[in-house]
Amino acid sequence: MIPPDQLIERGIYRLQSRNLMVGAWNPATLGFIGVREKFGSQYLFTEYEHDLAGPPFGTARAVEYLDVTVPDNIPMLERLGIFNPDGREARYEEQNRRYVWADTGEVAPNVDLHWVQNEELFQLLLAYDIVEVARWRKENGY
Repeated sequence: MIPPDQLIERGIYRLQSRNLMVGAWNPATLGFIGVREKFGSQYLFTEYEHDLAGPPFGTARAVEYLDVTVPDNIPMLERLGIFNPDGREARYEEQNRRYVWADTGEVAPNVDLHWVQNEELFQLLLAYDIVEVARWRKENGY
C-alpha cells in the first residue's frame, strides 16, 4: 500500500477498495474518484482514503501508481453541476432545502433538473478501469 503522504495529486492509482479498481487522487476530498458500476450503470464515484478518513468511511487504499495524472484542464469533480434541459444552471441550497437558479438566486423547479457528469474525467478513468478489470480477470482465472 502507498502511504497517503506519498500520493500524487491527480495521480491515477490501482486501488484496493470497496467499489473501484482505479481512481484519481483528490487531496481536497481525501478520496479517489473512479468509475463505479452498480445495477448496470457506470458513473463517477468517490471512495475515501482508508488511513485519512478512517472507519467506516475510509474504504480505499492505493496499491500502485499508474504513472499518469489527470490533466489540469479536467476538473476533479464527479459532476459539473445541476442543469435544466435548456442548459440553465441551478444549485442546491442545503439550509433552505431547495434549488435556486445560479444566475438569479430565484427558486427553481426541480422537476426538470438533472446532474451533469464530468464526462472528460469519466472517459479518462474508464480507459484505465477497463485495462485494470481485464488484468484482474486474467490473474484470477475469469
